[in-house]
Amino acid sequence: MKLSFDVSDTQDETFFGREGSGAIEYRERTFESECFHNRTAEVLDWDTESFPELFGEFIDEKGFVSGDLLYLRLPADDIGAIQAAEAAGFYFIESSIIPFLKTRHWDRRRYERYVCPMVEIDDERIGEVKEIAQATFRGLRFNLDPHVGDQRADERYLRWLMNAYEGGEDICAIMHHGSVAGFSLLRHEDGGKTVFRLAGMRPDLKNAGLGMMLYASTVARCQDRGVKHIDGGISMANCPVLNVMANLGFSFRDPTIVFHYYVE
Repeated sequence: MKLSFDVSDTQDETFFGREGSGAIEYRERTFESECFHNRTAEVLDWDTESFPELFGEFIDEKGFVSGDLLYLRLPADDIGAIQAAEAAGFYFIESSIIPFLKTRHWDRRRYERYVCPMVEIDDERIGEVKEIAQATFRGLRFNLDPHVGDQRADERYLRWLMNAYEGGEDICAIMHHGSVAGFSLLRHEDGGKTVFRLAGMRPDLKNAGLGMMLYASTVARCQDRGVKHIDGGISMANCPVLNVMANLGFSFRDPTIVFHYYVE
């Protein structure tokens, strides 16, 4: 059970090319840079039709070197931008989409048989969550890039999870015979919004019908806490969770495609 996520840790910056050549908006990703032992950045936007030339200028002028990694996320229907990214040397990694749910429209009675009490994860239980997470991470975005490799990708995801836990984000779990069976990581924001950042199920309990229980219980918990809106990001290759969310009444928006660029 995997939801996709990103860590935002710096301010946006703008690179201006030679006069008339346009500009690139980007963000340095120091968290990933520390985990991957390289320099990692996200390209956010550009304002020129000659992106391949502008991007090459950007790489040179901003001092990117061999082994550095850049990535961008584009709307799935923006064919022109996708072609420009590929022409610049970016390669496809995954497609993703945002599931969302307004809790006032969620009829809990329909899913009551799946709803169970959830426990808040504390220092005593976080080790169990880490074990589940380590078994869950494989197949996420950075694992899919051979230039990153599983070891560095796993390090990044595990550090991200622990940073979220130590930062006080909400980790809740369903239990099975006294042990954590599955968990959800939630970020509660102002205005009654909750971001569903990550979920994981114990591998030996997969295909036992507990996935529906985990997600239904998480939605019920959010509803009980007064959350008005739930959303998050998920890989479109993650069909089991997409099906669970669709069955729970989630809608979907903003399909995107993620591309990476590895500096040779």
